[in-house]
This record gives sequence, C-alpha cells and structure tokens, in this order.
Amino acid sequence: MKKKSVFSCLLLVLLTSCSQDSFIRSDKIKVMVEDSELYTVDSPIREILPGSDVSFTIRFLYGSSFLSCSYPSYSVEKGDGTKCTLTLKDVFYPSVISLSCSKGSLTYHSSSSLFLDGTDTRREPFQGYHLREHALDGYEVLNGRDGYLLSSWNTEEDLSGEDVYFNNRVPYGVKDLYPHYEKVSPLSDFTFSVDADGACVTSYKGKDDKVVLPSSYNGSAVYKISTGAFSSSSLKELYLPSSVKRIEKDAFLNSSLEEMTFADSLNEIDQNAFKGSPLKTVHINAVTPPHASGTYYDAFTDKIDYLDSVRGEKKIVLFGGSSVRYGYYSPLFEEAFSEYKTVDMGVFAYVNMKPQLSVIASYMNPGDILIHAPEYDYWALDEQFGTDRKFEENLFYFFEGNYASLSLIDIQDYPDFFFGYTHYQRRRSSLASLDYSYTSNHRDDDFNYHQEKTYNLEGDYILEREGHDRDEHIYQPLTPYTLETITEDRISNLNSIYQSLSQKGIRVFYAYAPKNHKAITDESTYEKRNELEAYLQKHLSVPILGKLEDSLYPGTSFYLIDNHLSSKAAKGHTEYVINELRKVIG
Repeated sequence: MKKKSVFSCLLLVLLTSCSQDSFIRSDKIKVMVEDSELYTVDSPIREILPGSDVSFTIRFLYGSSFLSCSYPSYSVEKGDGTKCTLTLKDVFYPSVISLSCSKGSLTYHSSSSLFLDGTDTRREPFQGYHLREHALDGYEVLNGRDGYLLSSWNTEEDLSGEDVYFNNRVPYGVKDLYPHYEKVSPLSDFTFSVDADGACVTSYKGKDDKVVLPSSYNGSAVYKISTGAFSSSSLKELYLPSSVKRIEKDAFLNSSLEEMTFADSLNEIDQNAFKGSPLKTVHINAVTPPHASGTYYDAFTDKIDYLDSVRGEKKIVLFGGSSVRYGYYSPLFEEAFSEYKTVDMGVFAYVNMKPQLSVIASYMNPGDILIHAPEYDYWALDEQFGTDRKFEENLFYFFEGNYASLSLIDIQDYPDFFFGYTHYQRRRSSLASLDYSYTSNHRDDDFNYHQEKTYNLEGDYILEREGHDRDEHIYQPLTPYTLETITEDRISNLNSIYQSLSQKGIRVFYAYAPKNHKAITDESTYEKRNELEAYLQKHLSVPILGKLEDSLYPGTSFYLIDNHLSSKAAKGHTEYVINELRKVIG
C-alpha cells in the first residue's frame, strides 16, 4: 500500500473515532468580511464548519453598490437598494474577505438645458458625508423658467414621485432627480404695495386652492406678506419664492391653508400669522448655510438616516435624552436579539420629545420595539413626559440637516411652532456658517474633532470615556425621585403617546434612565423612591423594564455629568436592560 493511502486510512479512522460533536467544537473556522467606508456588515465575523456556505448582510452607505468579492466562489442576492446578501460557497479555510464597491452618483435632469452651464443633465458623485446625500440647491444650479417657480426636485420625470427639497436628504435608492416647477399665480390675483425693501403682498383676490406667489412685482422683489393679506381665503396649498423674508401677524387669519412650501431664507414669521387656519404641513428648501452641522443636535438626522435604512426590518429603538446615547451599546442588543436591528435615537433631554417621536414612529412597523427611558430632571420633566406643547428653537437644529423630517410632524399640535422657528432664525444669524461636510460621528459634545468615530452606526456615543475618579455628585441639577414630580397630567399624557404607538402595533416598554446615586434630592429617600416606582407600575400603560433602584449607579460610573455613563458602565447597563427585556419577550 502506498504511503499516501495508508495516511488517508489512518486519518479516516481518527475522524470516525471522534464524536461528531467534538469535531464540530474543535474544527470550526472563522470567516470575516472587512468593513469599509462604503458599507457595513452585519455580524462580520462568523464561525462555520469547513466546507460550509456562509452568508453576510452587506449594508451600503452613500449610494454605493456591490461590484466584486475577493473570495472566488460567491453569489449576491440584491435587497431593497440599501443592502444585499453575500453568500460565500464551500469555505474550507479561515478567510478575511474584502469587497469592491462603487461609490455611486446622482444625476440631475432638466427638460430644456436649464442648467446654468447649458447642459441637460448634471452628474454629481456622492460625497459620502452622511448615509444619505443632500440634494443640490436648485436655485444655485438652474436657470429660472418664465412664469414658473422652482419648488423642489422630484424623483420622477413626470413629477409623480417624491418631492426632494433643496439640501434635504435624498431617499435611498434614488439615482435621478428632476426639477419641479409650479406655475406662478397671475399677478392680478394679488394687490401689492412697494416700500424701500421691496414689494409686499397686501391682499389675495383669487379663488384657487393652490397659490404660487410671484417672486417680483414691477421689478421689485416680493419680500413680505402683510397683515390680513390672505385672511379668510380659500387657498389650501401655498408655494413661496425664496425672496419672501417676512410674514406678518394675521396674514392668513382664518384661511383654509393646510400645506406650505418655503425656503429657509424666510426668517421671520409671526406666531399668529396662521391663527385660525388648519395649516399642518410645512416643506422647507434649505438655501442658507447650516449652523448645527457636526453638533450632537445634528446627530438626530444621521440617526434617522440609519432608522430609514432598516425601516423594513424588525427593530428595537432606544429613545430618551442624552442618557440614552451615553447609556447603551446597541451591538449587545443585536447579539441578544439577532432578528432585530437596534437604533439608538437618544439626543438631548431638554427639548420636547413628542415631535421627535412623531418622526421616529413613522419609520417603525408593527412588532417593532420602542424602549423609552425619560429623564427626571426638574427642567426636563415636561419635555420628557409629553406634557410640553412647545416647539423650541433648539428643536429646529435637530432638523436642520434634513428639514424633510418636519413634514412628518403635524404642526397643529404646536401653537408656537413659528415663534420657535423665528427665534431659531435669529439665533442662527449670530452663529458661524458651516456646511454639510461637518458630521457628528467624528465630533464630541464640545464640537472637538476626533480621528476615531464618536458614534457607531446604530447611534450610540462610543468615544472611549472613563468614569469619574470619586463616588460623588459631579455636575447637574439634583433629580427628584418623588411622587410629587410625576403628576397625573404627566402620566396621562405619556400614556396617550404610548397608546397611539401601541395602536400602530409598536411594542412599547418603559425603562429608567441611569443616574448618579449621589445626584438625587434629599427628599428622594429610599421610601419615596419605592412609592414612585409602585405608582408608575400601577399607572403606566406599558411594561417597565427593571427597577428604579437598579438605575442608580455610583458616581464612578459616570463621565463628566451625572447621567452620562462611562464606556464600561454603558455596556453593563445595556446588559441589564437586555436581561429585563428577555423576561418580558423571551
């Protein structure tokens, strides 16, 4: 017998003498797909038996798409335009796989050489600053069209698709955009006056449901809509040119206006301009530079981008203030609940949670899970428990990176929406102008740049941070954990919000926000905390994950302030909440 045959026989005897179970334990191999700035990989490291196939979900960023794979034998199943499934076949050896991807581009079209350079199309490579691209400012790249107002881009040539407003984020999978022009209403439908600053609309005499305001009158730019101009008018849809800078009190008093499109060059809108009108939806073209790009406010839009990319999948969404973005490490959720993607939507506690949640909920599906962890600070209670109807100026910075999210909010719920908008515009005028290349995922809360990422794809703040060196109150107002802080009004409002989410089929859970045990009021005794917890368990309409006492951590678990956990403590808190969620959903 030849030596090779003898060796083969001995190897066969050796393998068959071992149990199948011990073979599986000792002979698995690891396969890894490398990450890239053009894509991410769900569970990039896998252990398999030699000779097996293995599949990876690849999520494309910045409009990129798959080209090739370094492994010789593979197949690719395309997904919804944002992902694909890559299957490596017959893998016998440990392997590190790299992918080649195209970066992608967006093509802008015009019907009659309307681009300033005289072309019919304009191809723009994706910049890749964010998960979705910003659409070009049409006013900067297109010529005017006599008798028409450029209102937005559209995803279809016949304008039957989705409108994409200037410098707003482009929907996933869109590769072509077309200019959307609206025919301007006749000058005879209006009366005007002219002053040193330009033309003012003083009245509307037309009867159309849709009104497209002219940008000029007798050579003067239309810059203002005066008091009473559209009072009691029957218009329902309004388009304003970028020349309009001001809308006065009662300009649309008791009108029928429901929807409005304007540019953010409109910087002053009286709080009572639309009093008595059913205006509920606004669309904003961004034609002025952003001022919050790269701040933690701006992170909200990037988090929405990721939430949008997984909208068709089962999700666990974490929501609250900054204690959420500092308090969780989402990959641990995805290890524990592999059928769910996790999105950390925590940003800032001291602004109204309801508008944020309106936007978040629009991307969630029946069966998705929302874990809400409100903060109890005196200054945040109304905002965190849903009793506040304010739309603060700070909230507009959440949406500055993509004003399109505002169209998901019914502004009828916020009587001071335009008061907040005007103050936002006034404050912006004193801030430095930035651009959309500034991103929060490489900046800390003080806007300092870091080479390493400060946020992961899921939205957790991952900049490495050590705990405080002593177990003491660090920095923040003391938090009251007493029955007096949780009024019936706060509970009923929160339950109403939870009920509306539950009616959509979303599974809602309440969790306690992590807090330094040295940063609570003297009145928040052990007995008072137990009373508060018992009250919440009895009156909240959704299950509570964990115990209030377990949310109080030593001061050494926190970073800089009393509700921002250190990196290590955040993972421990995540594991705790995961275990509590397991008890409820299995």
